Amino acid sequence: MQEIEIQSENSVPSPKSKKTITKPEISTPNQLGLKNIPLSVLPSEGKYYLPGFELSIRSATVAEIRHWSTIDENDLLSVDDQLNYILERCTTITIDGQLASWKEILEIDRFYIVFRIQELTFPNGENYIPHKFECACDVESPYSEKKPISSSMLSSFDFPEELAAFYSEDLRAYRVESEKLNTNFNLFLPTLGTMQKLREIVLDINRAGKKIDKAFLKIVPYLVGDWDSLNSQTFSVLNEESLTWHINKFTFITKFADAIQKSKRQVLKDDCPKCGAKIDSRIFLDSSFTVKDLFLISAGFSELV
Repeated sequence: MQEIEIQSENSVPSPKSKKTITKPEISTPNQLGLKNIPLSVLPSEGKYYLPGFELSIRSATVAEIRHWSTIDENDLLSVDDQLNYILERCTTITIDGQLASWKEILEIDRFYIVFRIQELTFPNGENYIPHKFECACDVESPYSEKKPISSSMLSSFDFPEELAAFYSEDLRAYRVESEKLNTNFNLFLPTLGTMQKLREIVLDINRAGKKIDKAFLKIVPYLVGDWDSLNSQTFSVLNEESLTWHINKFTFITKFADAIQKSKRQVLKDDCPKCGAKIDSRIFLDSSFTVKDLFLISAGFSELV
């Protein structure tokens, strides 16, 4: 778990211990058992995980696919639950050799890991998932082709270079030290645990008939270093503290949150065979497939039997 439970003005973080980790080679889908995934191939490139963090995945079972089949794609909460269910069942997380929760996984890495599990589940291409790639380089005959999606096409996390100067390897997060504002603060990339806790807190606030501070809700995921420390009380403390911030600090954190949201879009990348340019395409832009199709074979009836 990442450090800094509740931040306070001018708090000084205790650095994490550095350890040398030999990252495993990436496994191929047709191998049996757990597959080690090197953190360097994740959208986050592993920059925000603790030293000693290791990730392994396995293919989904029939029982898990049956559960997946109940997904309601018109309900964002249902989609969220099912994606987390696959990670809970099909991933193994260890930190320094000790088992840890799937909730330690970063939100920006979730879809890539689920897609890797999908590839292990259908190693021989049984679940062909097509996507249309297009390029307008040739006006008379524009490039357009449907290709099977592979995890290698999923884009990496494109974080703004301007913020690289604030990255702290010791914290595995961003450390802002401002003499101008006479304040220091840390910004973290949200884990799935943080997002799940926030969802529960928001539901509680709604049930109580209280008003939600939407401006704070937008930035709070980036203030939490340890998802297990987040609850209704600590949420309220952070909310009250945020009302005392200098406007520059609030603006910085809000722009940081916007940059993360923009960078974590689910984008596929491919090369145009005509001009060689990189093609960026939103993964669910066309109607070729939906989230449900990830673990439900999208072939016709005759092809299934």
